Amino acid sequence: MVDKNEFSPDLFYRISVFKITIPPLRERKEDIPLLLEHFMKRNGAPVVSRLKPGKLDLSPLLDYDWKGNVRELRNFTEKLALYPVSEIYENFENIFSDFVNISLEKNSRVDTGSEIQQETESFDFKICKYETELIIGALKNSIGNVNLAARLLRLKPSTLRDKIKKYRIDLGKYKH
Repeated sequence: MVDKNEFSPDLFYRISVFKITIPPLRERKEDIPLLLEHFMKRNGAPVVSRLKPGKLDLSPLLDYDWKGNVRELRNFTEKLALYPVSEIYENFENIFSDFVNISLEKNSRVDTGSEIQQETESFDFKICKYETELIIGALKNSIGNVNLAARLLRLKPSTLRDKIKKYRIDLGKYKH
């Protein structure tokens, strides 16, 4: 940026006295459990605060390459917040596998003609299914409280109510 005159050379040399090099997450796997716990606490969702990372088999996280670095791990913990605690303990590896596959699909979408046609035909169905799963997960975690579920999903409550109506989700199932 200094070479392109986009950053002040004087300021650069003043702040570059100390170099801090942080290796990528894939080179410091021992930080993963600590970061996972930190993000889970920071997330603040009811399900996440009751989850005990020490009781989970974290080998899928430790074996993964983490191309998205710490931000990708943070995104995963946000996804975890949408699941009930019991499902996380029972299906942690599958939840992580789904997350990784979704991330990989976003990053490497090269299709031939017939594959594009197949994807186009089922796109709306996939979106509806995925939205419904996310909404139901948030409703389970919020015990049917639409305002809290909306916060978990980072939606306006009115938007969530519209989607609940659109997908004909029975709120009564999730209120205890």
